[in-house]
Amino acid sequence: MMRCVLAAATVAATLSCGMALAQETSLGWYDTWEATTFPWSEGSMNCSVDSSAENRPQEGAWVFVFPGYLQFSPNGGVPQGGVGSVVVDGSTTFDMYTVDGQVGYVADEDDIALLQAMANGQSMTIAIWPQNRPNAADEYVYPLAGFREGYLRIAQECQFDPADVLDAAFAPEPEPQGVPGRHTNPEPQAQDEPETPSTTGGSSLFGNKGK
Repeated sequence: MMRCVLAAATVAATLSCGMALAQETSLGWYDTWEATTFPWSEGSMNCSVDSSAENRPQEGAWVFVFPGYLQFSPNGGVPQGGVGSVVVDGSTTFDMYTVDGQVGYVADEDDIALLQAMANGQSMTIAIWPQNRPNAADEYVYPLAGFREGYLRIAQECQFDPADVLDAAFAPEPEPQGVPGRHTNPEPQAQDEPETPSTTGGSSLFGNKGK
């Protein structure tokens, strides 16, 4: 899958993929992670599982995890030319690179290893060192409870095999849980009625989550 950088403040199109993105649809919350779908090119759709930094709740410091990679997209952008790291459970470390002062992600060869660590970890910390403050890292903390279930949910919705990340075959669809103070999920539908995903007005791929 081609990596597409989504600008935090861009509404009409992505930086490099040349496609318009419309409203995001929630598939449910899993602890602090939300499984979502959004329109892709030529009538298709894509999926991501997203979360906001626990220690910076007012900053909109979101990570978006697509089937094969993670993108770090805080509302205020990231330092242009800055360097960073992603650390899972205080030990597994990946270098993070920033792009156009807007987003951050790890090298292609580290993508799956990072997602595997997230699926089996307890906490992830992203640290960014601005060029003008090389000794003052900005840290963003993300609990990983619910990430695995959210990733499995988008695998089912977008029909990709999650085995490379979860090291498991498809399992029964996980049951989403409401997050206090945020979105709540609709009541379960009767078994003979298909479940209709609800659209969440509070979340967006463009940095408007939680507003």
